[in-house]
Amino acid sequence: MGMQTRYLGALTITPSLCQEEVTWLRAHQQTEFALHPHDPYPAAMNPRAERAHAFATGAVPASGTRDSRTPRWVDWAPSVDGTHLRWQEADKSNAPIPEITYLIEHFLKPGAHAASDGRKDFEKFTFDHVVEGTIAAERSDGRLYLIEAVDNVVREIVLVRGAAEWGSADSSHDAGPSGAALTRPVETSSSSLLVVEVGEGEGQGVGAEGLAVAVERG
Repeated sequence: MGMQTRYLGALTITPSLCQEEVTWLRAHQQTEFALHPHDPYPAAMNPRAERAHAFATGAVPASGTRDSRTPRWVDWAPSVDGTHLRWQEADKSNAPIPEITYLIEHFLKPGAHAASDGRKDFEKFTFDHVVEGTIAAERSDGRLYLIEAVDNVVREIVLVRGAAEWGSADSSHDAGPSGAALTRPVETSSSSLLVVEVGEGEGQGVGAEGLAVAVERG
């Protein structure tokens, strides 16, 4: 069945998005990217109808190469009033850092990629937004962590490691001696984050006596 993750909270968007930005970004989030392999920024007029038609007709997504910076899907979208970025309660939603970073870098922050795209869809976009705040996350294997956004930079802070990570054969997930730092890279669209975990000892989770911080790698 795969991992499931739930998120509590929302990130603030300052200044708030205009109605055109909200409408497009929410349509973009609901659009099946695989049905638009040659369009880096698809936004169907009726995403649900498009998906239903593709399912009913057995349509197979056309072959094509998407921009490597673009995720396969995005489970985050602005609130209706444009003040917050929220999780859309999707199934198997386990990649918040690259997805949120994608939205910031392509559509929200000053100098965002879409600012130079040239299509009419973005005529009302201001590309002057700052995303900040903290969201709590709990994965189905017991992993607890925070998503923190400060001045459009998103990072992950691990509080408790999940069962799947403690059992990983990857040496980067192996527990060391008491007090040893454990690291795990998290890829984003522009760089990677290095999650540094300090535990109590071999086989121990990072709980009240542990510590987790994240630092950005260039």
